[in-house]
Amino acid sequence: MSTTFMLMNNPMDLIMNLIVDTADNEINTSLDGAIEKYKVDFDAEYKQAIFTFKMYGDAKFYKLHMIADANQDLEELTATEYFFKTVNVLGLAINMAKSKKKSLGIKVDVENSYVYLENLDSNDGTSHKFRGWLEH
Repeated sequence: MSTTFMLMNNPMDLIMNLIVDTADNEINTSLDGAIEKYKVDFDAEYKQAIFTFKMYGDAKFYKLHMIADANQDLEELTATEYFFKTVNVLGLAINMAKSKKKSLGIKVDVENSYVYLENLDSNDGTSHKFRGWLEH
């Protein structure tokens, strides 16, 4: 069962800076620029948020999977807690990026299966850390 939380076409005011670090440091992917379309889904069965997006000028859709806070014991969380630990944090980060006219900063660590979402509420460079991966 999947629930769509947000769906935006032509959100023109959402800019993203996504960096994908791989085990081979010479092969890095970087996406930087405006997002043309995006949506945020929550898959209750697998307890994950799925941020699907398409960059302007790119025909490819990307899916960023995020599963709860990496510092939590995943067995102890209910589906509702998973939702608030992922979708709520992601939604707030998107809204903050749009309102402050800042880039949505995301870093994907492929080797360790982590996703770091920049915390735009603070100026100290902290990030929210999730288990996750990027499909493209």
